[in-house]
Amino acid sequence: MYQGKKVLVLGLGLSGIAAALKLKSLGAEVTAIDSNRSTALKQASKELQNQEIEVHLGGLRSQYLTNAKLIVTSPGIPFHNHFLVEAKKHRIPVISEVELAYELSNHLKVIGVTGTNGKTTTVNIIKAIFEQAGIAYELAGNIGSPYINVADQLKGKVLILEISSFQLHFIKKLKLDIAVLLGIAPDHLDWHLSLNNYLKDKAKLFLNQTPDCFALLNREDEYGLKVASNIKAQKKYFSSQGTSEYGFEDNYLSIAGHKICACEDLKIMGKHNIANALAASGAAYLAGASIESIQKALTGFNGLLHRMEYVLTMDGVDYYNDSKATNPDATVCALNSFHKPVVLLAGGRNKGSDFKELSSLIKDKVKAAVLFGEAKKQISRDIKGCTEITFCVTLEKAVLKAKEIAKRGDIVLLSPACASFDQFISYKERGEKFKETLNQIKEQITAAT
Repeated sequence: MYQGKKVLVLGLGLSGIAAALKLKSLGAEVTAIDSNRSTALKQASKELQNQEIEVHLGGLRSQYLTNAKLIVTSPGIPFHNHFLVEAKKHRIPVISEVELAYELSNHLKVIGVTGTNGKTTTVNIIKAIFEQAGIAYELAGNIGSPYINVADQLKGKVLILEISSFQLHFIKKLKLDIAVLLGIAPDHLDWHLSLNNYLKDKAKLFLNQTPDCFALLNREDEYGLKVASNIKAQKKYFSSQGTSEYGFEDNYLSIAGHKICACEDLKIMGKHNIANALAASGAAYLAGASIESIQKALTGFNGLLHRMEYVLTMDGVDYYNDSKATNPDATVCALNSFHKPVVLLAGGRNKGSDFKELSSLIKDKVKAAVLFGEAKKQISRDIKGCTEITFCVTLEKAVLKAKEIAKRGDIVLLSPACASFDQFISYKERGEKFKETLNQIKEQITAAT
């Protein structure tokens, strides 16, 4: 299929490197390209060159398109990038690593999970249920483990695939046996250029489904119900606000008429996580997991780092790390999880979001907002008059200011509503800096007493 074919791989992140190596092993003539020149990329390029893969760093130049038959692109490169626009003019097919992996895989069944927020939590709950149920699986995709790395290891296994809107944009053949759409809120509009484009790409989750497939939808999600209105798959619904096939009623999570557990039995906070738990349970149930295995997994699931993560208590104030909240909708979910006064740390790089949706909730729940990063002034304009606002240049200074403001019984919450790339390489680094700063402050207090 790929023998002797010239293929360009754009972006040398984990999935790009994995795709380049796989294509080379299949006999393709591979050229790997990245616009960056970082030390890490230079090291990665040496490893690729050792496999006789041509590598170019520092830019996407039109001459690379000569004789190219296929482009496998990174999720980080938007469809409107000049290089991809030029490729389209030359009628060169463009796919994602996910699409390439699907073509090469020998899976038993594929569960695909997308949504603006909650994807990683949901796929990890599915994983936990499968482990309890003894169902063989592989977990891959946007979670950080390239699908291509397990494509030839899926015989007799279910693939749990976390998939982003960026990856869905370039889908052509991917067919999901169970497609889970958690919910949609405006996000990544800098990449998609409009909300309508974003919705169209999320809808590709159902693109190749047939009547023997399942689509699991959030009954409360207006956008999700809209994009799934004309799909061919059998529709199933979950709801954190009432009766549904996978629902939440009388304080209990229920699956297909079976009570699973009470809300307080869950170790993860917030109504949004009830929805994630129901979606995961529904998908696992459709894949053959027992009610007992679902119950054991849900009550034993501890949550993930940087997602409503309790850090410590200091002077009667609880500190939470929700660094993964990279859009306003995620911050809304976090704020709705607390019933005590909140000192909110927010800011970073805006992805095209409107922060006005935070204003009413901030007015009700937030006693003070400490804003940092590139987007601090825009956030301030959008929530003006809703709470006390303080500006800080760095996250470390914001933490110190929040500690100064917070009183016994309050919550200090890092839930930025923005991407991290103005000051950090990832939301993980941002969350770790938050925790590190808090631990340093606590150590200093302890040493002084």
